[in-house]
Amino acid sequence: MEEFDDALRAPGADGTVNLSHRAYVTLDDQLWTWGPQVSLLNLSYNHIKILDEGLGNLTHMHTLDVSSNALQVLPPEIGGCVRLRMVRLNGNQLTQLPEEITRCKLIEELHLSENRLTKLPTGIGTMLCLRKLTLANNNLKRLDFTIAQCQVLDDIDVSNNPVANVPEELRGDSAMILWIMRFEFGASRVVPHSRDY
Repeated sequence: MEEFDDALRAPGADGTVNLSHRAYVTLDDQLWTWGPQVSLLNLSYNHIKILDEGLGNLTHMHTLDVSSNALQVLPPEIGGCVRLRMVRLNGNQLTQLPEEITRCKLIEELHLSENRLTKLPTGIGTMLCLRKLTLANNNLKRLDFTIAQCQVLDDIDVSNNPVANVPEELRGDSAMILWIMRFEFGASRVVPHSRDY
């Protein structure tokens, strides 16, 4: 880690580690040794490009904020952070997410705006607690209709994306986006009946 303006401190009683606004490019490996002690990790407003696989050690973390960095890759080990409820990755340079993030079944909010995403993980529809998904200002070509399986999802924004299956004027309208996804999902499940003559 870069020169510290103050020493890296272990999480307090509430499990919070706030390392925001420090101009960090890399992180001290000591952070990952705190494992289950960390419940909230705030790394926002730095210059971080890569998160170490040690991220998977933070098995009790419920909030991860890496917004406004230069993050290019999210490690697959994030799948070990099964208690996550809120993830902020907006304002980075991510082109894709690891499929392993869909193992985090308790995620309620996933903030991904202002990245370079071209697609979402194929298992996004299995994230049944997901209720807010922000995707504005990415490069998504299509929104997978399996997202209709996220039954509590009621807030989704795909504005400023070249999404072929959502009309441009509706890309900021959660209700209409979800209607389209549920229609496509329903249509995909219709199996033609054969007749016996």
